[in-house]
Amino acid sequence: MHIARKYLVAPFILSLSMMTCAVADEEGTFFGQDATGKWILGIKAGVMQNDTDGFGDATNAGVVLGYRFSRAIGGIGGSSSIELEFTTSVDDGDFSNVNGTWDVDTYALFFTYSTPGTVYFKGKLGGMTTDVSSSVASIENDASGFAYGVGLGVKAGESGKFELEYTGVTGDNNINFISLGGLIEF
Repeated sequence: MHIARKYLVAPFILSLSMMTCAVADEEGTFFGQDATGKWILGIKAGVMQNDTDGFGDATNAGVVLGYRFSRAIGGIGGSSSIELEFTTSVDDGDFSNVNGTWDVDTYALFFTYSTPGTVYFKGKLGGMTTDVSSSVASIENDASGFAYGVGLGVKAGESGKFELEYTGVTGDNNINFISLGGLIEF
């Protein structure tokens, strides 16, 4: 079943991208206020680490969809956004004590804050669901937990950004993700 989901990732991403573009073309409101923020679309890839003994690193890649609000939080400057993130393993991790591989799909929703400037710091808090599976039949685990992250970003022109991030999640799966991503805002 896990392999079938990997083949559904591309159509899911394409559908979500088309819906986001359609919504971005419409003028509207957000909780009764003018929606003058920017939509976010991005990709990311990096090293997925499972802190459980015996798990080697995997490589994950995925997409980020979000909305950056036009107003700063509490007048402190910077920007805030809501970001939905999905990643899947593109290179499975190995086990050090048995012959086999493992992979993970992650689904997360974050509230983020970024400091002002061309080079900026980013913090994010939210929730993440991780779906770990392996070629070793006894290791399959879906878990959800509190997720957090920090990052360093660089703005590239008016609408582009590159971000180096660390993301961690509490709970049964002990997942950490170190990623490099590119985002556009429109």
